Amino acid sequence: MVERSELVIRAASLVPAGRALDLACGSGRNARYLAEHGWQVIAIDIEPRVAPPFPATLEVRTLDLETTPIDFDDESFDLIVMTHYYQPSLFPVVRRLLRRGGVLVTSAKLAGRFAAPAGALRGAFEDWDVVHVLEDGKSSELIVRKT
Repeated sequence: MVERSELVIRAASLVPAGRALDLACGSGRNARYLAEHGWQVIAIDIEPRVAPPFPATLEVRTLDLETTPIDFDDESFDLIVMTHYYQPSLFPVVRRLLRRGGVLVTSAKLAGRFAAPAGALRGAFEDWDVVHVLEDGKSSELIVRKT
């Protein structure tokens, strides 16, 4: 069984399993968890460390999110995961790719590389329905539903 991310599990429970996009997937623990629970998942990272074998519903792509455009049709995904990574230039892409009623789960550290300013995640999606928000001085996490 894959290590569980309670934040991602909570977000995924808000919509029926469908298509998910995991941006900056790293080791792929969230992507693999979703794929093992009925989601069709595309996981992207500059250097994905997702260990094979992959579930049949998991596609892993290598892509530099800072320099290469993400090319999917508008409203292609029911769930977008972008955890432990802060890149504001991806926010318009996330807005475009997520279906109405879809869920975004995102988190970032508030210090160090890829750090988010306090309140930045919530501020970027304040016009969507906030399901969960937490800032504890070290990190920020957010679950929102696209309206």
